[in-house]
Amino acid sequence: MYDAGFEKSGIYPIWIHQLYKFTYVTCDMDVQAVSNKTGWITIQKRINGEINFDRGWQNYADGFGNVGGEYWVGLEHMHALSNQNITTDWFGSYVTPPRMRIDFEDQDGVTAYAEYKLFEVDTEKWNYQLIAARLDKATAVPVTAHSVLSTHSFSTYDNNNAYSDCPQRYHSGWWFLLCGQSNLNGLYPSEGDKNSLSNIYWYYWYTVNKNNTALKSVTMKLQY
Repeated sequence: MYDAGFEKSGIYPIWIHQLYKFTYVTCDMDVQAVSNKTGWITIQKRINGEINFDRGWQNYADGFGNVGGEYWVGLEHMHALSNQNITTDWFGSYVTPPRMRIDFEDQDGVTAYAEYKLFEVDTEKWNYQLIAARLDKATAVPVTAHSVLSTHSFSTYDNNNAYSDCPQRYHSGWWFLLCGQSNLNGLYPSEGDKNSLSNIYWYYWYTVNKNNTALKSVTMKLQY
């Protein structure tokens, strides 16, 4: 869409091939990828706490929220979007998963990002497992550290696939393995809070801002 001349960020309909339907999403046409490409499909957005992210399995599968504000595009959409970039050549057809980027801003106005080479979500049969989340470059993760996104099944309070009661304890759905790495769907923080497991959480934020100030906005987005 960006290449076709739609260069302004906003709400656009995109075609979900596997689901055979259009879905409205926020397209970020401003942020440049590590590769300098522009144009992202926003799949998750937290900006003000107006939407409750403490929801059950079906809501997380279908998606919820307000595409003009805070929303979660839905695990069914994420699976379809991460498996519809099909290339055909002499050797056959194969899927190239999209890049994924997370942009962060905390209450102090400090910003950072984490960009992943591949992002792929499995089907509901496999509990929407995060198959691939291969970190490329980031300012939100130290150079010598590993990604804090767990290639594990998705969990909610009514379908917990984690090794602990993470969804119940931290009031969200997420790719929990254990509870202490990341949870971008956690409770929206109050003014003056610190980044912690009790709110929107990113383990390495203390390396970005020594004050470890709570996150004000987080967006997850895909790019082919």
